[in-house]
Amino acid sequence: MLTSANDGSGRLWRVDGTGEPVVLRGHRSEVESAAFSPDGRLVATGSNDGTARVWRADGKEEPMILRGHADAVPNVAFSPDGQYVVTASYDETARVWRADGTGDPVVLRGHEHLLEGAEFSPDGQRIVTASGDTSAGLWRADGTGEPVFIEGHDAHVRSATFSPDGQRIVTASTDRTVKVWSADGTGEPLVLTGHEGKAASARFSPDGRYVVTAGDAKKAFVLRADGTGEPIVLGGHTRTVWSAAFSPDGERVVTGSADQTVRIWSADGTGDPIVLRGHEDQVWSAAFSPDGRRVVSSSSDGTARIWRVTWDGVFEFLRDYANLCLEPQDRKRYLDESQAEAQQNYDDCRGATE
Repeated sequence: MLTSANDGSGRLWRVDGTGEPVVLRGHRSEVESAAFSPDGRLVATGSNDGTARVWRADGKEEPMILRGHADAVPNVAFSPDGQYVVTASYDETARVWRADGTGDPVVLRGHEHLLEGAEFSPDGQRIVTASGDTSAGLWRADGTGEPVFIEGHDAHVRSATFSPDGQRIVTASTDRTVKVWSADGTGEPLVLTGHEGKAASARFSPDGRYVVTAGDAKKAFVLRADGTGEPIVLGGHTRTVWSAAFSPDGERVVTGSADQTVRIWSADGTGDPIVLRGHEDQVWSAAFSPDGRRVVSSSSDGTARIWRVTWDGVFEFLRDYANLCLEPQDRKRYLDESQAEAQQNYDDCRGATE
């Protein structure tokens, strides 16, 4: 697991919580973003010191420093093949660098306000950016051609992400709307109804059929990406929900909130969420691991935490913190157990906690 921190460091942790973290030191200001390469061998970090750095994930050797931005670098991301890094900066540009630091970066210039984010398309050929100038930008990753600016929001665009097939883009804005656009920038957007409040993030489900949104309404919303149907409302947080993301199988949603909790929900809205408590300040992000068996969360309390969401982890959490057991129906829903397995494991849990 990789975390970034306000002390100017990035840290790599064992996901089982054992051992000491690998600390990546060298930035001269807050580290706002950190990302693994697709093969897990490299780490890119972005900092308010105006640089991005590419490190060996084992912490050995000196990092490759990517210099050129004139302001903070709040976002970094690797290309799908791991050969390139894209950075977004408050200097109103995005830059595409070779991950090995050779050559000059491709500078994507055209936004008229700070950039919040930048990410590659699934095929690595395009980049989408999110900006405070109320637009999202579509660029060829090699810098050729003219950018296409997707305009239609009335306030800051907080996030912009591609659909899994690369054919659509979803944007979330503080103008209280979430919109789905053609990834070539043509046509009118589809405004997804059902989201409430200023939108902080929006992400597609793995199959591209749904979008989960988060914002200041203290809820997350699961919306059909085609705009039909009624929203599924995931309510229970008591402050702004900063982050919401699907599990790799699309069956669950994890949310992180300013109320200091992480919650795991059934994506269809049934049942009660599993509430993970332990952070001492607001939770900025929460996401499933690629295998869906753990959740990583980051917080203003200066920590990142790894939570197990398989039965062993849930049992350990409940045993240590709540002295409760999941009912058989909840075991079936959250842990994908059969009726017989759910009943047996519930009985075993009750026996262990009595």
